[in-house]
Amino acid sequence: MEESQQSGKEPLNIDAKEKHFEYIKNVIYIRILKRNTIQILIRYDLDIEHGLEFKIRNNKIVAAGGIAET
Repeated sequence: MEESQQSGKEPLNIDAKEKHFEYIKNVIYIRILKRNTIQILIRYDLDIEHGLEFKIRNNKIVAAGGIAET
Protein backbone atom coordinates (compact mmCIF):
# COMPACT_ATOMS: atom_id res chain seq x y z
CA MET A 1 0.00 0.00 0.00
CA GLU A 2 1.27 3.46 -0.91
CA GLU A 3 2.28 5.69 2.00
CA SER A 4 1.68 9.34 1.03
CA GLN A 5 3.70 10.51 4.04
CA GLN A 6 6.70 8.60 2.72
CA SER A 7 6.46 9.62 -0.93
CA GLY A 8 5.01 13.10 -0.44
CA LYS A 9 2.38 12.38 -3.09
CA GLU A 10 -1.13 10.99 -3.01
CA PRO A 11 -1.60 7.32 -4.02
CA LEU A 12 -2.53 6.65 -7.63
CA ASN A 13 -5.43 4.39 -6.54
CA ILE A 14 -4.87 1.94 -9.36
CA ASP A 15 -7.38 -0.79 -8.67
CA ALA A 16 -7.98 -2.09 -12.20
CA LYS A 17 -5.62 -3.08 -14.99
CA GLU A 18 -7.06 -0.43 -17.30
CA LYS A 19 -5.97 2.36 -14.93
CA HIS A 20 -2.27 1.53 -15.41
CA PHE A 21 -2.27 2.96 -18.93
CA GLU A 22 -3.24 6.44 -17.68
CA TYR A 23 0.06 6.69 -15.77
CA ILE A 24 2.56 4.93 -18.03
CA LYS A 25 5.29 7.32 -19.15
CA ASN A 26 7.85 5.24 -21.02
CA VAL A 27 9.70 1.97 -21.33
CA ILE A 28 12.94 2.30 -19.37
CA TYR A 29 14.54 -0.74 -20.95
CA ILE A 30 14.06 -4.10 -22.57
CA ARG A 31 16.74 -6.50 -21.39
CA ILE A 32 17.58 -9.81 -23.08
CA LEU A 33 18.48 -12.38 -20.40
CA LYS A 34 19.62 -16.01 -20.47
CA ARG A 35 17.25 -18.96 -21.03
CA ASN A 36 14.97 -17.27 -23.59
CA THR A 37 13.97 -14.56 -21.10
CA ILE A 38 13.16 -10.89 -21.70
CA GLN A 39 12.73 -8.31 -18.95
CA ILE A 40 10.71 -5.14 -19.64
CA LEU A 41 10.67 -2.20 -17.24
CA ILE A 42 7.94 0.46 -17.66
CA ARG A 43 7.98 3.72 -15.69
CA TYR A 44 4.94 5.60 -14.42
CA ASP A 45 4.59 9.36 -14.81
CA LEU A 46 4.67 9.72 -10.98
CA ASP A 47 8.44 9.24 -10.54
CA ILE A 48 11.28 6.90 -11.52
CA GLU A 49 10.66 4.53 -8.61
CA HIS A 50 7.09 3.63 -9.61
CA GLY A 51 6.29 1.36 -12.49
CA LEU A 52 5.84 -2.17 -13.74
CA GLU A 53 8.31 -4.91 -14.50
CA PHE A 54 7.61 -7.98 -16.61
CA LYS A 55 9.64 -11.13 -17.24
CA ILE A 56 8.75 -13.09 -20.33
CA ARG A 57 10.18 -16.57 -20.89
CA ASN A 58 9.48 -18.63 -23.99
CA ASN A 59 6.78 -16.13 -25.07
CA LYS A 60 4.87 -16.32 -21.75
CA ILE A 61 4.73 -13.82 -18.89
CA VAL A 62 6.35 -15.62 -15.93
CA ALA A 63 6.48 -12.65 -13.53
CA ALA A 64 4.83 -9.26 -13.23
CA GLY A 65 5.02 -6.73 -10.44
CA GLY A 66 6.32 -3.40 -9.30
CA ILE A 67 9.85 -2.30 -10.10
CA ALA A 68 12.42 -4.65 -8.51
CA GLU A 69 9.75 -7.19 -7.47
CA THR A 70 10.16 -9.70 -10.33
